Amino acid sequence: MTSIEEIAIQQVNSGLQNQRDNVRHLRTQSTVVATTSVLLAGFLHEYSKPQVGEWSAHLSPNDPGLNLSNLIGLALMIVSIVFALKSVLLRPRWLFVLSPDMILDDIDRLSDFTKEEKLDLVARALFSYFEKNEDELSRMQSSVFFSICAAVAQIPFWLI
Repeated sequence: MTSIEEIAIQQVNSGLQNQRDNVRHLRTQSTVVATTSVLLAGFLHEYSKPQVGEWSAHLSPNDPGLNLSNLIGLALMIVSIVFALKSVLLRPRWLFVLSPDMILDDIDRLSDFTKEEKLDLVARALFSYFEKNEDELSRMQSSVFFSICAAVAQIPFWLI
């Protein structure tokens, strides 16, 4: 028969596995957004340049063609990359499992507890990991969101 504590541990472990998968997916999304942002900037910068024979009087053929709107687009591309890299490279202390070392280190301290009390402590420890991970995951999702917003926001500035 499964105790309520064991069910709680199973549920928290399931939640921690979902968090681990979410972190992997968000890191992949961040990488895709950063790459897309750079490709958009490169393509749209080339697209927005005057073609041969269309040079205006104030632009020489040697001018790279960066005007104020292109500089804003470039700044937004950099912002997009920074937010994407922030979510990929910054490594908060993710806690997805209760390590055996932690349990063995506490074995003396837990020797006076009953099985249910020990399971209760494990369930509570895992749930505290889950809550800490949720905070970090929320920050990571915000970074990916801002990276996507900056990548999309750069488009009109390259076309002006």
